[in-house]
Amino acid sequence: MPWVDSLDYLNLNSLRRYPIREGTSAVSVDGLFQIPDTLILDLSLSASGNADERFYISAFTNNLFSCTIQMAEYLTGEVAGSFFVDFNTHKLNDTYYLNGIGVYSGATGKVTIGSPDDLQLQPAGQFLFLNTSTEVEPKVVVPGLMGVSSITYIDAEGTSATLTGDVTMNARTNTIFTYNQTLNSIAIDVGDNLGLNQICTKTNCIQKINGVTPDPSTGNISLIGVDCIQIASSSAYTLQFNDSCCTPCSGCSDLSTLTTRLTSLENSFIDLKNYYNTLNGQLVSYLTTVNSSCSCGS
Repeated sequence: MPWVDSLDYLNLNSLRRYPIREGTSAVSVDGLFQIPDTLILDLSLSASGNADERFYISAFTNNLFSCTIQMAEYLTGEVAGSFFVDFNTHKLNDTYYLNGIGVYSGATGKVTIGSPDDLQLQPAGQFLFLNTSTEVEPKVVVPGLMGVSSITYIDAEGTSATLTGDVTMNARTNTIFTYNQTLNSIAIDVGDNLGLNQICTKTNCIQKINGVTPDPSTGNISLIGVDCIQIASSSAYTLQFNDSCCTPCSGCSDLSTLTTRLTSLENSFIDLKNYYNTLNGQLVSYLTTVNSSCSCGS
């Protein structure tokens, strides 16, 4: 085929694999789907300030009347975002924009879509790709300005939130920020002498007892005994509460003597019961003998 000097850039791209890298197959992992050369005519992606990062088409969803092109980082497989194309309103060489996601939520990108005719000859469904099959040319990956592209917060339950743009972090009650230069990270900790954790000017001070605060002039809280309750300090750092109305009148030795006597009394009752049973048996035997007939036959 002779070379046509007047063939423009996008039409030329429809005859080659660009912007997918030269030498790649553009075939899905299962071998059932291939991205047509006539579909993607141009691409630009700015997802990171790191010039070493590479990207590839990790998934392609073909819905016949629409498609979704998913981009991911070459080494980690982290999804950077996706392009959505609606063929009901599509016109030849229309441009669509990237929807960033996750740690790449600040990513930007554009893709130019040509004719969907060859795509409609491919099977419908979602298809996955290896990075070696659909890596895009390094030329189309444009490094962004150096800086933090996004900040991701992860709580103890694993829930995360990613913020972009100018992000302000405010330390509130009992919170302190610590920067780790080696890991390029900021730790949020509970700090001493902050907010509710402010250190008392006097050591070992009790601020409240059941919500009752001390006398502001003396710092004391009075404990007052009522009726039978008496409060005394028998030794240092000790308060003793005494019930003067219910002091026991007998000690342990008295209770031991009483227990012994009760045991002895119980044994005497058992002996008395045995005597009663013996006498009762003898009485029954006597009455039987007295009432018997002693007459003899003639």
